[in-house]
Amino acid sequence: MKQINIAVVGATGLVGEAFLELLGRSDLPIGQVHALASSRSAGKRVSLGARSVAVGDLNEFDFAEAEYVLFAVPPSVAEAVIPRAVAAGCTVLDASAVWSAEPVPTLIAADVNGAQLRGTSGGAVIGLPAPLAVLVGSVLAPLRAEIVLSAIEVVAFRPVSDRGRPGVGALARETADILNAKARQDGLLPQQIAFNLLPGTGVAASNGYLPDEVGVAGQLRRLLADPGLPVTVTLVEVPVFFGVGAVLRIETRKPIALERARGLLATVPGIVVADPDEDGHYPTPVTHSASRDAVFVARLREPDGRAGLVMWALADNIRCGIAGNALKVLRALVAETG
Repeated sequence: MKQINIAVVGATGLVGEAFLELLGRSDLPIGQVHALASSRSAGKRVSLGARSVAVGDLNEFDFAEAEYVLFAVPPSVAEAVIPRAVAAGCTVLDASAVWSAEPVPTLIAADVNGAQLRGTSGGAVIGLPAPLAVLVGSVLAPLRAEIVLSAIEVVAFRPVSDRGRPGVGALARETADILNAKARQDGLLPQQIAFNLLPGTGVAASNGYLPDEVGVAGQLRRLLADPGLPVTVTLVEVPVFFGVGAVLRIETRKPIALERARGLLATVPGIVVADPDEDGHYPTPVTHSASRDAVFVARLREPDGRAGLVMWALADNIRCGIAGNALKVLRALVAETG
């Protein structure tokens, strides 16, 4: 298998750093890895598995030097720079959400609809879904062999790292200020996040749903190839650094036995069906999913009065939900080209 050259745009961000770490420890036939960021970060070194590479200036990079490019940058940067990479013939993996919206057809969670990557050629742009959509889709994928979905309801607990390094900094700063009896400074979020829960941020549409909730619902329908599926998403911002958790309730046409559902989930590499430990403790972001590549499922049960399932699902939003999915997509693309 020939070696591949890869560029990572946003190499100093949370997603870029996680992807480089995973990439450096993978068995892919890697040639050159170009870590790219703004001119302010040029010259810094970032980890690539067990070694490090210097960060280059994005504005000066010639995309002809790479076959594959991951974009993990703000949408405005991706919108301006992705056309350069496409014009150079690169296959682009876009984690910025610019190309993950409709009507672009290629939105990929590798464990859900990775088969759609067959036939992908250079110059293609592949949208990477939000971590929550990857989490829910990955849990539903093995179950769909035996169930027909009637509806999905997701109540998700969104960590501050979903907003990148500024979100992590905001929670750390607010926590320190409160513990030191200091007044809260104006921050990234409109309300205090430390020691608090925010039942949504931003301006809701006339139907009460927030843009991110609508976005995740739309991504799930696309990943599951079911455009008419009723999907309800509620996002709650929580004072957690890493790890997206969700209470997932699905309605099905016919009942499925709990033990059968557990068996289907447990046979999938990367999914851990977690029973409580001897003290009755269930998976949490801190104790289980942080810096892990696995999806955890627990508290599997039947909803009252209707066919379906209710469960608690959890994964590291950065490492598993974005960087891990990007690496799986890259692996599939490389296998396609031989």
